[in-house]
Amino acid sequence: MFFTGSLPTEMGDMESLKNLFIENNQLVSQIPSEMGQLENLRDLRIFGNILTGDIPATFSNLVNLETFYMDSCQLRGGLTDDVVRNWVKLGKYICV
Repeated sequence: MFFTGSLPTEMGDMESLKNLFIENNQLVSQIPSEMGQLENLRDLRIFGNILTGDIPATFSNLVNLETFYMDSCQLRGGLTDDVVRNWVKLGKYICV
């Protein structure tokens, strides 16, 4: 079973969320900038979808991120220094 559609902006309201695994679905959308409000997020895996656009600058707020996996997406621009500068706890990272 796959999830389809787009990522809802309301995801940013889940302030206590620590792990978000939405890999290998059929999500077709941009990554909502509201996801940058998930400051308690430690593990984010969003690979294997059809995500487009840029990685939001608000991702710089994900200061507790330890694991970030994102590949098989159609994002442009990649991760910038401004976004990852605050990811000091990051230990596992895949972004292809």
